[in-house]
Amino acid sequence: ILLVDDNRDMREYVSRILGSLWTVETVANGKEALAAVAAAPPDLVLSDVMMPELDGFGLLRALRADPATRTIPVILLSARAGEESRVEGLEVGADDYLIKPFSARELVARVGSHLRLSLMRKRTEDEIRGLNAALDRRVTERTTRLSEALKELETFSYTVAHDLRAPLRAMSQFSDILIEEFGPNLGPKGSEYAGRIGQAAIRMDQLTRDLLEYSRLARADLALGPTDLGPMIKDVFSSLEREVKAQGAVLQWEATAVSVVGNPFLLSRALTNLVGNGLKFARPGIPPEVRVRVTSENNRVRLWVEDNGIGIDRAHHDKLFRVFERLDPAGPIPGTGIGLAVARKAVERMNGLVGLESEPGQGSRFWIELPGAPAP
Repeated sequence: ILLVDDNRDMREYVSRILGSLWTVETVANGKEALAAVAAAPPDLVLSDVMMPELDGFGLLRALRADPATRTIPVILLSARAGEESRVEGLEVGADDYLIKPFSARELVARVGSHLRLSLMRKRTEDEIRGLNAALDRRVTERTTRLSEALKELETFSYTVAHDLRAPLRAMSQFSDILIEEFGPNLGPKGSEYAGRIGQAAIRMDQLTRDLLEYSRLARADLALGPTDLGPMIKDVFSSLEREVKAQGAVLQWEATAVSVVGNPFLLSRALTNLVGNGLKFARPGIPPEVRVRVTSENNRVRLWVEDNGIGIDRAHHDKLFRVFERLDPAGPIPGTGIGLAVARKAVERMNGLVGLESEPGQGSRFWIELPGAPAP
């Protein structure tokens, strides 16, 4: 216990009362008390209010302002018996306030009570720290195991997809040979079945290629930096030129000089899938129109890809970005259900966001959000 009082008689009196139960150190003012606390933090401070150099209130404020000492119990002693003095002491942060003169019994009871409370608090804090440390270890261990499992899964999917492509190409080639060289012997039904085998092999090969791309996006090392959107969007449009001509589609880019913090390859893959999605899911008899535009706010850039296609019900928005998710797996529109998952994975690797606004029959508005960057 650190006893702080400028009156020697009071220091001796209180020391005799408490000394038989606890170790008591005495100082004459608040300034000396701060030095004593810095040298060896006490379990409790018992301080007079009226003292030279630094009074009890000043000492209390200093202790509460320091994170290392703010939890030390402090009992103030004062001859000022008014309610205002007690309230002031408690408002500053005192744990208790004793009015002089006080009885030895009351002093021992108050000091003992606050020491027990302090000990309980320390034990509780130690237990909480121990539990938090144990929880952190468990979280770290599970995160490590999960990370390792994900890496193994990505490696497995990459290996499977890569190794599947050779036999699939062989299936497709032998199907073509059957039809070309043995078609008359197969008959109409046999030729039809051989054609179906070839088409199935082609679809499976496309699926494995999409899986390979998804796996590469998840595994690839990448660097992020300023990326100029204009040239990249023009390249995306050029890569889809064949599909655009085949469908009589219209692609529009509202040219804006803007750059984002991203990776050109990943952003190109994401945009190619979103624009291609707009071409693919057109309304029957209506040429597809896909418009790309940019909005920016608070140094965040949104790249919008808007189409006039069939639209998507809100109930399906979230699942569209999952691997193998298709609205109509048995429908006439080709696809593997991986394109939008690739787009989301690419954007997430750039620390960005991707989303969708759409209603059935009203087209779709996909968006990619990334941090803005100065033009390169």
